Amino acid sequence: MRKPAILLTSLLILVAQILRADIKCGEKAPSFVLPSANGTIINTESFAGRYVVLEWFNHNCQYVNKFYKNGNMQKWQADAVSKGIVWLVVDSTNPSNPDFLPPKTARTLFTANKMAATALLLDEDGIAGTLYGATNTPEVFLINPDGILIYQGAIDDNSSRNPEDVAISHNYLLAAIDDALAGKPVAEPTTAPYGCEVKYLPGRYSQKSGQKDSDASGSANSAKSPSTRQNRRGKRVKRAS
Repeated sequence: MRKPAILLTSLLILVAQILRADIKCGEKAPSFVLPSANGTIINTESFAGRYVVLEWFNHNCQYVNKFYKNGNMQKWQADAVSKGIVWLVVDSTNPSNPDFLPPKTARTLFTANKMAATALLLDEDGIAGTLYGATNTPEVFLINPDGILIYQGAIDDNSSRNPEDVAISHNYLLAAIDDALAGKPVAEPTTAPYGCEVKYLPGRYSQKSGQKDSDASGSANSAKSPSTRQNRRGKRVKRAS
């Protein structure tokens, strides 16, 4: 009885690989269906007509924990959800990786971290990550009510792993949300993501040129060749023009 399910999963992965491209702002955002940590099935097409944030996540990545440790990410999630924005956290870690979260563990982590997102989605086959070309955790995408991608890249411009640096950094994602809700074009629609490499199944996703491997707590790597400038505490990262 498992054969049809295995074949279906393999077919979906193949389709995702065929469709994979570097999705660009201004283009239609691909839809996907994934299980959530609480066992429900989420189809992103059901959120048509609403803003949607996609946040790529790895619980063992220091660059992710930078935003969660002091409650910053949880606050941003809660604020966005209170405005009617759908916030989906996506974990594309494969089951063979030590960072993989089984559903029960994912549910416990969601509660323990006081996450305020709409849902934590489990993308163990890397289907959603492949569709979006997500390379880093964290990496975020903002989709408008028409289903058009209007922001993609880093959360902020500071690639430090220090949670205290969040307060002195420029937050690209929040600025994009503010622009969109004000009816304005997003001022900076594309920036360079930084952080840990998404832990896809081996060979599942061919990383962009320049992408270096790192462990879950390793050094930052950027897939989009950003220019950099320094501040007192960490490295600020901004996409080259």
